Parts: sequence; C-alpha cells; structure tokens
Amino acid sequence: MICPNCEHGVTIEDYEDTKPFQCTQCEEWLVLDVDEGTYFGATHTTLRIFDIDCD
Repeated sequence: MICPNCEHGVTIEDYEDTKPFQCTQCEEWLVLDVDEGTYFGATHTTLRIFDIDCD
C-alpha cells in the first residue's frame, strides 16, 4: 500500500490488524480502515492517516 502522506510504499503483514502504526519514511501515524459489505467486494481496505482527535 502507499502512504497517503509521503506516497512511500508501506508493507502490510496482517490486514486484520487495525492498530495504528508509523510510516518508516515520514513517521506519520497510519491506520488500516476495513469496510465490510461495500460494492467493492466483501471487504474494502484503505490506508488512512490516524487522527488522534477523531479516532
């Protein structure tokens, strides 16, 4: 996946783990967002910037 902040490639080992983690390049906090039951398929996973005020 691609970091939405710096567009650096991020390796995801476990797509079920939704704990926040840091990008190794820009050190921005990221989190996997898993949406179930969308028209994209059974699950749709996106990588987004973790905002501590909203999350």
